[in-house]
Amino acid sequence: MKIIGWGIVAVALLFPALAYSQRVLIGGKVGGQINNPIGYPPGPDSSSSQDRILFGPMMEVHATHGMSVEFDALYSKFADVSSFCCGFAGASAPQIIGTSTTSIHSWQLPLILKWRLQLHRQAISLGAGFSSRYISSASHLSATQQGFIGGPTVPVDLRSSDSNWTYGPVFAAGISFRAGIIRLQPELRYIRWNDSPLPAGKLDSFQALIGISAGLGGANTRF
Repeated sequence: MKIIGWGIVAVALLFPALAYSQRVLIGGKVGGQINNPIGYPPGPDSSSSQDRILFGPMMEVHATHGMSVEFDALYSKFADVSSFCCGFAGASAPQIIGTSTTSIHSWQLPLILKWRLQLHRQAISLGAGFSSRYISSASHLSATQQGFIGGPTVPVDLRSSDSNWTYGPVFAAGISFRAGIIRLQPELRYIRWNDSPLPAGKLDSFQALIGISAGLGGANTRF
């Protein structure tokens, strides 16, 4: 529901630009994160993997000849983290031995104001704005528990989930190519998040994206 709420806010902010726009581009973006989001190597009893691919819909509104506003909703499977857990708290204390796994997913919702410099059939763009990120995680502990050393063991199966929001400024630079009604938009982005879903995770995010979109309206507008 929070994602829907942020989308409504974005549309509300885009509405004045839509009212006076020369062209609206609607399409999708795909790319990936260049740097590793995990800022530490896994320990000897743990492992991690990252799927750095980002993809999702985009909309760009050209408010004036040299200015536009873009809103994206980019999904990413942030990371999978697994670790072997082994707890010994004493001869008479419970012990848990098993494996803990956590899957983390995210939605990035950037709203970017862009300035464009027209160069014949392509345009160079620089942008700045704000991005929020909705992060959800699901954890699973599969283990056995022993009440005391030498005692009987019982299975343990625990599942939990969590979610939160992070945010930060976003800066972008790219170029737009025209191929008929299709627009190709390679782009580099930098985001500085205020928090990370992982301990010691990196707050800096460098991304390479390409947008594929089609224009609506503004027949006399090239970009």
